Amino acid sequence: MSAGQTIRFTNLDGASHTATSGAFDTGVIGGGQSAEIVIDTPGTYTYFCDFHGSMTGTITVVAG
Repeated sequence: MSAGQTIRFTNLDGASHTATSGAFDTGVIGGGQSAEIVIDTPGTYTYFCDFHGSMTGTITVVAG
């Protein structure tokens, strides 16, 4: 991703999820819902679901 771009998390199942990091938190995303964040600072951001700790991901943000 480029710094300043909008990142959308979409929940495609029936369980509630979050995308949580030290830098951002989507809050609870219910089934069929989406949440958007913007990261302005380049870096690598690891995130996880508050409800399901094995669900993790990484976003790499580069200078725009």
